[in-house]
Amino acid sequence: MITENSFLNYGIEDPEDKENTEMNNQDIKVIKQYNKTNDLNENLKMEISSEENEESLSEKINNLNITSNPISQSKNNPFTFTKENLNEKYFELESRKNLLKYGEKIYSFNKMLAVKNSIPEFFLSKHKLSENARMKMVDWMIEVLSCYNCSNETFFLSVSIMDQFLFKTNSILKNQNIHLIGIASMYIANKFEEIYPIPLKHFVVKIGHNKFKDIIIKSQTMRILEVISFENLIISSVYDFIKIYFFDFYSNNKINLICNDSFIIYQKIQETAIYFGKISVHYVKFYNLNDKEKAICSICCAIQLFFEKNPFCLNLGKKKFYNDWEIFILNNNHINHFNQKKNDLYNAYFDYHNNNYISHNLDKFCPLSYI
Repeated sequence: MITENSFLNYGIEDPEDKENTEMNNQDIKVIKQYNKTNDLNENLKMEISSEENEESLSEKINNLNITSNPISQSKNNPFTFTKENLNEKYFELESRKNLLKYGEKIYSFNKMLAVKNSIPEFFLSKHKLSENARMKMVDWMIEVLSCYNCSNETFFLSVSIMDQFLFKTNSILKNQNIHLIGIASMYIANKFEEIYPIPLKHFVVKIGHNKFKDIIIKSQTMRILEVISFENLIISSVYDFIKIYFFDFYSNNKINLICNDSFIIYQKIQETAIYFGKISVHYVKFYNLNDKEKAICSICCAIQLFFEKNPFCLNLGKKKFYNDWEIFILNNNHINHFNQKKNDLYNAYFDYHNNNYISHNLDKFCPLSYI
């Protein structure tokens, strides 16, 4: 669980504290064990020097004479590696070092953004725009962005841009205005997040069905940016906090997660938490929670839903493992009336599926793999 002091020790030295950064003892044993299994040369040096520029670790790995045939990983010995995943091991170590060095700053920065860009739940009250019309637009954004293989970051930024504009604009908007606002919000977000953004002509022809000319979309885009200001494109989202919490959980419980099928369960619960995060932005009422609180509620709802849909895991004692994590999160993040807010989000899962006003694109394009 991430708290203000939770990045003090991840079993790895701060790279700035020593001139030479070494792998932790466990990782040395892992690779030595692999070398013995394959009768390889045991003289491979395991130190990673910050001053060693001639040959990086990834180059050493590529030069190893390791068979490309995968070795079956037993439950008793999950740390056996092929040549292909030794590179993955190296990048994982680098990620852990970066987490140690920058993790607390990233977490604090996201908390600051969550407060800075907070929107009250009554932000639609000044408009003649219904909550259902907005919900339908959010659901449609899932369809559009999924068809173009856009990232989750693009989706959450699109919703944030739209809602910030609805909150800050002085104009009184109606249901018929939401279509253009939604298109312009996605146009801004995909240019901000995607390497290959959706071309403007696609927004005109394929997405907008020629309802709005390119000059109209550009004009609405400039109007949105003027109202919300460019700096507010840098946001936190419920998705960001979910990823932070799960990465932290993985870093602290790696051994338990690698064994058996625990890592598969971990991935499915993370998938479910992101699913609940997307449900939360459909409903205006969840703006009474900030992004961090929505992420925590999403994680807790994900744990509950997964084990309700997969009761066979209860007999394996895996639910307690995640319930302990849930308790740990809540003990370090006090949320007023948490049980009520969690129940509201959990019930929104069923309300979403029973809502006849929307197309349920979340289930069409981002379905849960185990349901």
